[in-house]
Amino acid sequence: MKNFSIGFLLLTLLCGCYSGTFKYVPSNSNLPITKSIEVEKSKDSTWNQLVAGLSSNFFAINTMDNKSGFINLSYAVDPEQYVEGGELHYTVRDHSNEYLQTYNFPATRANVAYQALIDGSPHQLNRQVDLRGKMNIVVSEISPSRSRVTVNINYVLNVNVSGYADYHETLSLISGEFAKSSVDSVEYCSNGKLEEAVLALVR
Repeated sequence: MKNFSIGFLLLTLLCGCYSGTFKYVPSNSNLPITKSIEVEKSKDSTWNQLVAGLSSNFFAINTMDNKSGFINLSYAVDPEQYVEGGELHYTVRDHSNEYLQTYNFPATRANVAYQALIDGSPHQLNRQVDLRGKMNIVVSEISPSRSRVTVNINYVLNVNVSGYADYHETLSLISGEFAKSSVDSVEYCSNGKLEEAVLALVR
């Protein structure tokens, strides 16, 4: 595996006829994530509405038990919609500035082709990110006409870079937590939109 140094600080590499810069801009999103709501509906009514909504969306229900109010399901979604990771900025140019390529993209974008300066020369790279995981949902009764829905989500990010430099990394995080890449120092966190998508089914 070819290694190239990247981090939070702006790095400038001057080799041969080319110069290159890399900059990682972390996400400044640190909003509180809502994982539980109460609704003015009976437990059975809430359960039925939730199951109907989940079945018509991108979720695959693994197990569910009406008596306990427990649901376990799997999902696979666009990572850019549901996970924050900041932005990656790459620039490659020659010393005469006649050649210039700049690439700016979110770290959680599903598929990106870009160039980076490695071993003194620009090389084409392809970066792919996919997001899948599982979540647990519990519907509990507060009173005959009021219930609570709680969702806990496990996020699994698979990051693959191919081309002149190749690496693969899998990161796992739960709602409201950060996971930091050991390869490029990118920090990932959920943005709460997947939790909201589930809770919206019973609002």
